[in-house]
Amino acid sequence: MIAVNGNGKGLIAAFELKRGLLRVQKIVEQLRAGADIADELVTNNPKIEIEFQPVAVFGRVNKQAMADLKKPENRITFRKREKTLVSISCGSTY
Repeated sequence: MIAVNGNGKGLIAAFELKRGLLRVQKIVEQLRAGADIADELVTNNPKIEIEFQPVAVFGRVNKQAMADLKKPENRITFRKREKTLVSISCGSTY
């Protein structure tokens, strides 16, 4: 998702949606690729100040996986700034 307000400030959010088994390394890998793609999309427009946020969306997850997502080595880099993942539960599955 890319959003830009009237003041030339933008927000890019890379989402990784997971169902079932949560593999932390796969999520981190996908979000890092998303950060690279986002950077390519806005590289030609240096007038826009960009804030980046990686987001993992999933159903139920164990506490260890949540802790692993927050580890410093799993941060996502965008334009030389590291961001910690935001995790969102999508609720129950059927």
